[in-house]
Amino acid sequence: MQGYTLKTEHNVSEKEKVKASLPKVVRTSAGLREVLFDEIDRLRKGETNATNANALARLSDQICTTIHMELEVHRHLAKLPDGKMVLKMPEPLALGG
Repeated sequence: MQGYTLKTEHNVSEKEKVKASLPKVVRTSAGLREVLFDEIDRLRKGETNATNANALARLSDQICTTIHMELEVHRHLAKLPDGKMVLKMPEPLALGG
């Protein structure tokens, strides 16, 4: 077949092997913490480098910033006209699509 390459263990890149071995992350705050702790473990074992760990930390910080902004919106929307807060939990925040 023209233009088709059968992927064997010999021609699969290291990046593809790592991607295939990564478990699916649950996109919740607990899942984010799990990813961060896993990255710390990988850094300590020498399986990743500080550049990759820093990139992950920066992405995580951006996720946390957007969550914080969304929570602030929920807090403001929950206020009643007389200034009292509605004691109702908003819907869970989805962290991904």
